[in-house]
Amino acid sequence: MRLCPVLVPAVLGLLAALCAPAFADDNKKDPPAVTGTKPQDLILGKWEPVEEKGKSVVEFLKDGKLKVSADQLALEGTYKFIDDKTMEIKVVFGGKEETVKVKVTVTKDELVTQKEGSETKEKLRRVVAK
Repeated sequence: MRLCPVLVPAVLGLLAALCAPAFADDNKKDPPAVTGTKPQDLILGKWEPVEEKGKSVVEFLKDGKLKVSADQLALEGTYKFIDDKTMEIKVVFGGKEETVKVKVTVTKDELVTQKEGSETKEKLRRVVAK
């Protein structure tokens, strides 16, 4: 499947901001209970951007994997905390591995991300079961 070249920067931008819809089947499951106070624990679960609620979600799994999808696009990748305020995210897109470092501030209900080298901050909120 070949993606339009215009979509590549858009998807990478979404990834850098940690935004994208979760997989449809996963949306039916309740999010995991938030436990712990460390960022590595608080980040687990599904998040959606405050500005575009319902349009995009990213899911951080306990095993260091992450799931990202946008409209008809789905990506999987990995993440790891370098320290309590910095994460490294890796995804393979178009056959090429992309790595992004992101500054994070995470609470029980809010995740703020900032791509390293950028002034733009993205706010996300935890997805809650309806």
